[in-house]
Amino acid sequence: TRYKECKFPLLAANVFYEANNQRPIYAKPYVILNYKGMKVGILGFANPETPKTTTLTNLTGLKFTAISPLIKEFVPLIRKDGADIVIILTHTPTEEIGKILQELGPFNIPLVIGGHDHIKESRRIDYGTDTPTDDTLLVSPGPFGRSYASIYMTFERAGKIVTNHHAEIIEIQGKLSSPEFPPNPTLETLIAEVIQPTETDTNEGIAESENGVRIGNFAHSPLGNLLTDAWLESFPEADFA
Repeated sequence: TRYKECKFPLLAANVFYEANNQRPIYAKPYVILNYKGMKVGILGFANPETPKTTTLTNLTGLKFTAISPLIKEFVPLIRKDGADIVIILTHTPTEEIGKILQELGPFNIPLVIGGHDHIKESRRIDYGTDTPTDDTLLVSPGPFGRSYASIYMTFERAGKIVTNHHAEIIEIQGKLSSPEFPPNPTLETLIAEVIQPTETDTNEGIAESENGVRIGNFAHSPLGNLLTDAWLESFPEADFA
């Protein structure tokens, strides 16, 4: 019932109840917003891999379907519903959504914003047409609020087409300000009770690296490799970590 507290629509065209194949009341496929006299259709998708990335008890009775068929279904429908332009928001890695768009070919979708994999990315999908405005900007702003995407689009109202579009990822510089509200003392006490017993162990040095150990990224993380190798050494009965 937390969705009732939201002051914005939850867009998830690919979330259904398993029992009746209907969308939950909170999962809207799309919205059409008016911006300076232009109608912008926003089609939203949850990550189809959600059942593999969260606790299944949170998803009881739900299923997450493939994105591609729903793009083909809804983009024409949204335009028929009055949208001048259609963009896509999805909590899906840009690599995956990029493959889907390439397979679909030019669908007159100027912008897709992805996420989930914490990768900062801004690239253009070229469908091989002679018109660069047929391309799709594929953007992932990056994680933790440390960067954002600045997206520029020029729109020709008469022909209802995008004549120019580009994007850039901008890093947030400087120190973030303190919150305007005081910390909750009850939560602070609970957190301290959990952290305090581990402080002695976690502050104990067990090894040194002359060159340091980088966190890296999802594709290659030296620190992650070190930790998982240590776990496997400690738990020889485990097949993987």
